Amino acid sequence: MEPPEELLRVLREIEPVEIVVGIPLEMNGTSGAMADEVREFAENLRSSLEVPVTEWDERLTTEQARDFLREGGTSPTRRGREKGRLDRAAAAVLLRRYLGAR
Repeated sequence: MEPPEELLRVLREIEPVEIVVGIPLEMNGTSGAMADEVREFAENLRSSLEVPVTEWDERLTTEQARDFLREGGTSPTRRGREKGRLDRAAAAVLLRRYLGAR
């Protein structure tokens, strides 16, 4: 999967020092078709940008994000604007886990 040119433009503009890509592993830790596709995406990012691209296990990040949103009084769904909120919260969980492991 090729990164969209708009994404590459934005990344070049903001000059990140590292990019963390969540890999959707199966619950048993193996790679399925989606994980392979995301790894291809990460590899294409590496070849398109001069910045480290780190792959990180994203298992259960959505569930943890859903719990955090509920605790904060938000009803997390997978529809419309709420899906975007849930996805952003899951990305924050992923990054928090990654930074905590460093």
